[in-house]
Amino acid sequence: MNIFYNFEEQRLRAGWRLLLQFLLMIFLLYAGQMLISYGTDQPGFLLGRLPGAFAFVLSTWIAVRFLDNRPFAALGLAFDKRWWSELGVGIGMGALAMGCIFVLQLLMGWLTFSGFGWERAWSVAYPLPLLGYLAGMLLVGFYEELMFRGYQITNMIEGFSYSQKSYTTAVFLAIAVSSILFGIMHAGNPNASAVSTVNIILAGIVLALPYLFTGSLALSCGIHAAWNFFQGGIFGFPVSGSPSRSSLLQVNETGPDLFTGGRFGPEAGLLGLIGLCLIVLMTYQYIRAEGYTLGLHDNFK
Repeated sequence: MNIFYNFEEQRLRAGWRLLLQFLLMIFLLYAGQMLISYGTDQPGFLLGRLPGAFAFVLSTWIAVRFLDNRPFAALGLAFDKRWWSELGVGIGMGALAMGCIFVLQLLMGWLTFSGFGWERAWSVAYPLPLLGYLAGMLLVGFYEELMFRGYQITNMIEGFSYSQKSYTTAVFLAIAVSSILFGIMHAGNPNASAVSTVNIILAGIVLALPYLFTGSLALSCGIHAAWNFFQGGIFGFPVSGSPSRSSLLQVNETGPDLFTGGRFGPEAGLLGLIGLCLIVLMTYQYIRAEGYTLGLHDNFK
């Protein structure tokens, strides 16, 4: 057996494809950040997300086209009517989960209001910073799901199912490894901790489920983008360690970090885990209601 190349499939083996895509992504991310730094030393939120979008999407497209030898749409990107409908459903799920976290903090008396986003000093009319934040979070939700769920899980299932491993074991390994990488990529964020990293690994598992059940990234992208936007853009919580200056509601958290996540945000607290559990329940209900099989989609078999 050739450990580098699969002559039957006429392509590199999955592990090498994943490694090359990841290295290309790092190179493009560095190049994009350098280009942005030449233009400004203080990019806004949306501009600051563009290097990531450029690196994640381009490296994945190149890998899919020239290493995987499959169409880009095979990563759950049909972009048909159902795809856009499921994107909207995912946005609703993420918004509802984060809204429940906000309401729980209100009921516990852990939030105090300090004002509204438009009351802060801005160089442009207030809705524009909020809209820029929304656009940035839509980008993050798309390109992170494209790479961590779409590209990595698809290829890891193929790689781990090789040899004597059962297909079920391969799926579990793909979910676990991609989610661990997802957590590690956020471990360097401001105010990160061991707890926040573990919780983000769990979030990776939760975001993998809709992709595996439906064969589409639409639900995962919508959940991810809405979770981030409502967390930081509407309710004023930190998002993965970064505060949001442009949030609609300006709040101060006074509850215990064990529950609220402290300066990292709900993703590092028990309330974040409650939100993830709600997303799992909503995903389960959607899968049943829409007639999907509660199991691995045919795209992965």
